[in-house]
Amino acid sequence: MRGSMRVKRGHRTMGTRDDRKERSVILWIWLCDTCQILIGRCRRAYAERVVQNSPSFSLYALHVLFLFLFLFLPHFISFLSPLSSLSLSLSQLQLQLQESQEHNLTRSEFRSDPI
Repeated sequence: MRGSMRVKRGHRTMGTRDDRKERSVILWIWLCDTCQILIGRCRRAYAERVVQNSPSFSLYALHVLFLFLFLFLPHFISFLSPLSSLSLSLSQLQLQLQESQEHNLTRSEFRSDPI
């Protein structure tokens, strides 16, 4: 049911959590495609500069690439934060399971000791 809850920020509704997650995935796919295009342009411009020994487009494309990375870095971190909290909760569950197994082992040792 949590995915169907609507989240309000300010006066406008932002949509369901699932919608926001889908939009962030689409945004990251677009960002990766844009970065690949920019890297390709940088490589081609560098190759042309080596051949022609003239100023190229690569410095501009590199600046745009870093601008995209720094603008979308907070979104990337917020996209990964649920994954890190999930791994943290899994490690806590494993620790609790191990502690309960150790506790059960000590209880069974006390039962097996003759009086």
